[in-house]
Amino acid sequence: MDMDAFKYDVFISHAVEDKIDIANELCERLEESGLRVWYSGNELSIGDRIESLIQKGLEQSHFGIAILTENYLRKSWTMREFYSLLAKEKEGRKVILPVLHNVSVDDLKAKDLTIADKFGISSERGLSQVVDTLVKTIKKERQLQYAADKYPKALNETGKIHPKLYINSIFLSLLLSLLIGICGFALYRNINEDIPPEEVLNTAIKERIDKLLFRVVAEHDVDFPKENFQRSTIDDLKNKYAQFLKIKAKQENLYYFTNGDENHYLKDKIEPLLHIDVTARPSSVYTENKETPEVYFKEEHQHLHNMKLEYIMINKDTVVYRIQEKKTRKGFRYYVDVKYENPIRYISVGLTFSKYPDYKKRKEVEYLGLKPLETYVFEKSKDGWSLKNVR
Repeated sequence: MDMDAFKYDVFISHAVEDKIDIANELCERLEESGLRVWYSGNELSIGDRIESLIQKGLEQSHFGIAILTENYLRKSWTMREFYSLLAKEKEGRKVILPVLHNVSVDDLKAKDLTIADKFGISSERGLSQVVDTLVKTIKKERQLQYAADKYPKALNETGKIHPKLYINSIFLSLLLSLLIGICGFALYRNINEDIPPEEVLNTAIKERIDKLLFRVVAEHDVDFPKENFQRSTIDDLKNKYAQFLKIKAKQENLYYFTNGDENHYLKDKIEPLLHIDVTARPSSVYTENKETPEVYFKEEHQHLHNMKLEYIMINKDTVVYRIQEKKTRKGFRYYVDVKYENPIRYISVGLTFSKYPDYKKRKEVEYLGLKPLETYVFEKSKDGWSLKNVR
């Protein structure tokens, strides 16, 4: 198949549980290397027909990177993607490029010998090494396939390029690389001497904070008038939460965090994300505040023996930010690490329990705010520096 027929260089096949751990950053690194990547996080939108779009992405991609993890191996959907990529190799070309993440070859053999037979690279070598190996492999395979498509007689019986053609191609590549290098060095030097002005950095950060504060007001306007909440105090909530903890029953926890760009639903693993001790009472987030937060409370009976307590806390302290580190990377992008004080702006807590110990009690906590540390990514274009994304 002609390489020009492919819209994407590579399709990333992964389990959704592995997005944060490896898939998101792998996609970004591959795009930074110049590859065209089909990735569900970029291509799918609300309302899309998932199966048909993924199948179309598989067909339009030259190679497929399979991130093999425990999640990947136990899901039927990801295995269907793997076998779809495997079917494309029947045409006599390399398609699947496996990346092993927290799994061994023995794990692959236990699942399927076909998977274990594929030589892959382990993420233990570091993501930079993984990306470098993948990019080099893809470029090499594209060169071989281009020669096979354009000059069928240029390949010998082993499927490798004949020495004469190979030497000529190396000479031309070296000459072209030299010319590109001379021009690239001048461009690179110019780019790296140009960094975003302080005004651009501070404006982007302040706009993000203002956007969050606006959302807090909107969220409260939706919840408060309709739900008959009453003003309360931190001390009152401490007493009610202490009563909840004394109830002898199995407890379920659910934590939700959003900053407007990303959402996280977690059970007991929110500490690494927000640096918050979830074993303590939710109001402990605001114990060191200079200003007392606004507190609202509501109590209702859901059933004869079920009680639900809900309360809302709004942070009144100012969000303070500090630019921790600035660093350039890849020339056209500039990375800025920003640390916040008072990043959690709005907390909504629901406590459900029964007077009977046989019934589970449940704690639901929603946090609206910023993560304590974020990285702002700025990109240079002909119009100057602008914010590309925040992660």
